[in-house]
Amino acid sequence: MTTVTTFYGASTRISDDKVHSAKKKKKQRADENEAGGEPTVKQEKEESYRSVIQKNIAEKMAFLESLGVDELKVSLAPPPVHMPAKSPRSAKKPKQEVEHVGARKSLRLQNKPAVAENLGSFYQEPVKERIKPGPLAFKEVAGSGVDEGGRSCLCEDIVKEELSQVALESLSREAEEFLDRMMDVNVDDMVVQKVVSARITAMAVHPSLTATLVFAGDKLGNFGFLKVGTGENVVETYTPHDSGLMCLRIRPEEPQKIYSASYDDTLRCADIERGIFDEVNNNLPRWAYFSSGVHVQAVVVHYLPVLKKTGIYQLHNRKVRTINAHPTNSWWFLTGSTDTMVKLWDSRMMSKRSPVPLGALTHNRSCSAAFLSPVEGNKVLSTSFDDTLRICNINQATGDMKQQITLKHNNMTGRWLSPFRAVWVPGCDELFLVGSMEYPRRIEVYSSSGSLLYKFTGESLASVCSIVEVHPERLVIAGGNSSGKLHVLIEP
Repeated sequence: MTTVTTFYGASTRISDDKVHSAKKKKKQRADENEAGGEPTVKQEKEESYRSVIQKNIAEKMAFLESLGVDELKVSLAPPPVHMPAKSPRSAKKPKQEVEHVGARKSLRLQNKPAVAENLGSFYQEPVKERIKPGPLAFKEVAGSGVDEGGRSCLCEDIVKEELSQVALESLSREAEEFLDRMMDVNVDDMVVQKVVSARITAMAVHPSLTATLVFAGDKLGNFGFLKVGTGENVVETYTPHDSGLMCLRIRPEEPQKIYSASYDDTLRCADIERGIFDEVNNNLPRWAYFSSGVHVQAVVVHYLPVLKKTGIYQLHNRKVRTINAHPTNSWWFLTGSTDTMVKLWDSRMMSKRSPVPLGALTHNRSCSAAFLSPVEGNKVLSTSFDDTLRICNINQATGDMKQQITLKHNNMTGRWLSPFRAVWVPGCDELFLVGSMEYPRRIEVYSSSGSLLYKFTGESLASVCSIVEVHPERLVIAGGNSSGKLHVLIEP
């Protein structure tokens, strides 16, 4: 049933059959009209619209033909592309039969022991050949700069004569006069020469009054020297040690001998007269060098001639960096250690069980060097990794140490540079020199009161000179850097 609503709001229900019959009659009337051929108004409109479209198309085609567009398209068309003929297919190669190998099983899974010959590493550390003990001729350990026969220029008679001319008594220097002389030196005239292959760890200036000769040792055990001449400079290098060469000393009483000490447990003496590197104190045990002074314990013997025998003592808890003998009291010597301590000792009061120092000075960090003033020995100059340079006074009667001056100084050289060592000017208790990390690179001159008096700067000084040494009589200042180069300033 269908519900129909009237205009008056009443709804009337009409049956579905009546609605269906009405739609059917309407469709029949439409079919009759189409079958009778009488067009409707809608059909007439569609027919007229199609005729207009066809007329427009015909007019446009006639216009294009009059312009000759078809011939133009043919002339502008790209030439036909000729595809290459396909090559005949090659015959298929027969597949090679692959032999199937079973899965590999380790010896561990098969419960079999490993074969020692099949084991090994991809990289094997090369074993460095150790230098034989005992005396070594110069030619056996000769390096660069030495002639084919292995004869050193130091062995020539003229050079020997020059090296023998030394002043046995220390020269006293006036601070003001020596400072004026240093200011007259031109840094651009500095002699710069590579002497050893690695970082310089030790230096010594020969006390000759006529020849300018500077020795250097590096962290690989190389021993070299630079002889500055009026013409060409002479450089020779030797390898008498297996490990780092940490100390070089020359006694004015024996100018033909240069002592060198190394981390390879050896102390050698380069004897220019004999042309050999002789081994000194070969009977000392291994721990003597590393627990009671490392490399410089034996050198003290040569600076204390009153001692009749060599003693081994536990002076510090860690490595000893420097040992320095007192200039006026032959029984006293000073040590500086990486355990932050600087200690003054009396060799007559040494006990092997627990030696007690006369005086001590403590730093906040490791001490890299400590030296007594060269004339009276009443002052101590120490360098530390706590970025300080310290000067303390010593009571000459009791040996007590009292700190006097603390200078701020950047001593953080890092792992690639040798630690700084502030050193006194020989023969003067009022001046000392030290390298610097500041730019431009420089060597600084300080007074014992802590004042910065002068700076050696110039284009020739382009690197950090961690190690500085001064000639005991002449104005010769030498600095060593981390690449094995020596910088030598000479008074004109």
